[in-house]
Parts: sequence; C-alpha cells; structure tokens
Amino acid sequence: MNGNFFEAAQIYEKIGKLDKAIEIFTDLKQWDKAINYIKKNENNNVNTNEIQNRIKTGLMNKLLVKQAEWYNEIGQYKEAGKIYLNIKDYSKSIEIYGKNNCLEELIDICRNLNVEEFKNEIRNCAN
Repeated sequence: MNGNFFEAAQIYEKIGKLDKAIEIFTDLKQWDKAINYIKKNENNNVNTNEIQNRIKTGLMNKLLVKQAEWYNEIGQYKEAGKIYLNIKDYSKSIEIYGKNNCLEELIDICRNLNVEEFKNEIRNCAN
C-alpha cells in the first residue's frame, strides 16, 4: 500500500505539485519522508530562483508546524517544543513547555534568547 502512496507522490512531483506530494506523507504522519522529499527537491533544483526557494522554505515550515502540532496532540511535548524552537517560534515553544512543566527546556530558552529582542518571550517563561 505504501508503494502506491510513493508512486502518487512521484506523479505529483512530475507535474509540479510538490505540495500535494508532501501532503501525502504528512497525512500518513511520515514526517521524515516528507522532509526528505522537500530536501531532495531542493538538491535537484540547484538553479532555483528566489521565489522557488521561498516556496520550499514555506513548505518546510508548514510541514514542521504540522509535525509539532501532532507531537503536541499525542503528548510528546518536548518534541513539539523543540520543533517550534528550531523554526524560531519561541512563543509557541515556551507556551508548550510551560503548560507541561518542562522546566529545563524553559530555562535553556531563556538563557539563549537575546534579552532586548525577546523581552516578552522571556517574561512568559517566568509565568
């Protein structure tokens, strides 16, 4: 059955619907395959222009947010928070860690954020 999904993803890729190809893997919660698919297409298109690069970056961030939301739903809060941290959504990461008493992670975020630039986020760590 997975072979059929992979074939469908390849067809979407050939007709220029990379987002649909990636959606197949995200629906199946096969995050690594979806991420690798985006990376593979980045490597295949060395001469991509700025617009294509922005689209791919947007696809990757969208995928990572879906993955983080899923981790949060199934109770893997540290993984969810880590993904939000990696895409620089510090507020969301702090929110998840705070609600779930991940104190070490909160402390690490606060230590690494620029005090002047992220005053509100650091204040949220204390709440």
